[in-house]
Amino acid sequence: MLSHEHFVHDVVVGGLIGIIVVALTVLLLQRALTPLADRIVSVVHHEPRATR
Repeated sequence: MLSHEHFVHDVVVGGLIGIIVVALTVLLLQRALTPLADRIVSVVHHEPRATR
């Protein structure tokens, strides 16, 4: 913006796209890594694993 290469709406839309990508990435990683974290916690605390 300072060098007059981008308009304000370019920066705002780019920021919104970045926020959306980060939010989706966090959600996907959370779903993928939660079972792994639960397993690690159960091993550390010597809890029997639940069978599904």
